[in-house]
Amino acid sequence: MARGVSTMADATVVQSQLFDIGAMGWSDLLPGVQAKRVWAEPDTNRVAMFIRFAPDTSLPRHVHDGDELVYVLEGVLADDHGAITAGNVGYRPNGCLHTVRSPTGATVFAVISGSINPKGADDGGGHGGLEALHQLRKRADLLRGHA
Repeated sequence: MARGVSTMADATVVQSQLFDIGAMGWSDLLPGVQAKRVWAEPDTNRVAMFIRFAPDTSLPRHVHDGDELVYVLEGVLADDHGAITAGNVGYRPNGCLHTVRSPTGATVFAVISGSINPKGADDGGGHGGLEALHQLRKRADLLRGHA
């Protein structure tokens, strides 16, 4: 039976899920970037996770295949379209093309659907670091529960 679901007589009751964040470990995504997966639904390609950025960390240019909602708990997370400061939320819609950076360091909570795809100098995206982004994508897929 799936986690969080129980069957009573002829009815299926879907239960809330509670997560002990303190018991979850951090995983390295890239140098200076760590993630803590809270929840994932591989069938729909959705994931919720905390992401921690060291100061002056950046992610290579990429495009979103799906959307992302980011709440900044501490620090600053910026991209080509502006900066999200602590206590604020940013939304990156399907097709958003950007480079993410954190000048001060940041801890964020992100709910992501779909995937990210590299957009480097060789494919019209403008920035390098494709190998780093491919590694990020592979590690993010592992966090989502994809093999």
